[in-house]
Amino acid sequence: YADTVWDMFLGGSGSQRPFDDAVLDGVDLDIEGGSTAGYAAYVAQLRSHFEASSDKKYYITGAPQCPFPDAMLGSTLNSAWFDMVFVQFYNNFCGLDAYPQGFNYGQWDTWAKSQSANKNVKLYIGAPGSQSAAGRGYVDASTINSIASDIRSKYTSFGGVMTWDASQAFDASSWGQSVSSALKSGGSKKRAFEPLQGRFISTRGANVTAGTMHVKLELVEGSDVYISDTENTFGFHVRIQSADRPIRQGWELHIPLPVDVSVAQASAQAHNIRVHDNTLVVVDGSSINENMAVAFRVAGQHIGNEFGLPDPAKIMLYTTA
Repeated sequence: YADTVWDMFLGGSGSQRPFDDAVLDGVDLDIEGGSTAGYAAYVAQLRSHFEASSDKKYYITGAPQCPFPDAMLGSTLNSAWFDMVFVQFYNNFCGLDAYPQGFNYGQWDTWAKSQSANKNVKLYIGAPGSQSAAGRGYVDASTINSIASDIRSKYTSFGGVMTWDASQAFDASSWGQSVSSALKSGGSKKRAFEPLQGRFISTRGANVTAGTMHVKLELVEGSDVYISDTENTFGFHVRIQSADRPIRQGWELHIPLPVDVSVAQASAQAHNIRVHDNTLVVVDGSSINENMAVAFRVAGQHIGNEFGLPDPAKIMLYTTA
C-alpha cells in the first residue's frame, strides 16, 4: 500500500494521479480505528522511497490522541521515524480544557526525548479551530496563545499548533489568524535574543564583541565517517570562549548547513539540539564561565567527503537580554 500511495500522491509515476501533477509533502497517520498492525512497515517503505528520491524533502507525521500511550498509534510511534507529531488535545480528559493540571504535554515531551525513534521529533498542540470542531477541548484564541507560549518556554520539543480544521479556524472569528500571528511573533513569553555582532566565527577563531562582552568562537573540523551510498555522517565542534565575563544563562547557537545537505539526524553531546530550516539550533540554559566545546554529529544525504564545514561567517551565537 505504501508503494501505491507513493505512486498516486507523492514522487512516484503511477498512471492514476488524483491530484494530477501535484506532489504532496508527505503522509499523516491519523489512526482512530481498526487494526494497529502494519503501520511501522508502511512508514519504513515510504521512507525507502523518500531516501531514494532527491527531488524534494518528504515528511511523515502522526496524529495520536492525547491519552498516553495512544491506543492505536502508540507502538508505531515508538518504532517508526516521525518528523512531527500532532497530538490531539481535545475530546479527551487531557485536552486543552484541562490545562494546566490535567494537560499532559509533559508526558509527550518525555516520550519524544526518550522513546521516539527520532529524538528531535517536534510536537504540535492539536486544537479545535472552533466550538463546533470538537465535542470538547475548544479554547479561545487568547487562551491557546497563552498555553502555547507557556509550553514553548518550557519544552524544546514544541513545534507549533495544529488545528482541526483549517476551514473552521480561519472563518470570520479570526481564531486561526490570531494563533498564527502569536506563533510567528513568538508569543508573550518569547525570550529576547541579542545577536553578538561581528564576524562570528572562523576556522582559526575570531573575537566577537557586543558592548563590553568579548567572545571567541572557533570551528574545528571533525572526521567523515562513511555509512552508505546515500547516508553518511560528519563531525565537527565549536569552542565558545568568554574572554572577560560569563555568558549569561539561556544562549542559542545557530549553525546554517549547506543548502544541498538533507539532515536526517543531528546530535550535540549534552545539549538540546533541533534542525530548523536546515539550521542546527543548540539551546542551553546553563551559563558559560570561561569556555565550552560543543561537539556535533550530523547524518543524512549528501554529507561526507564533499560536505565541507558550515560557512563560518553565518554561524551565530545569541544570548538572552
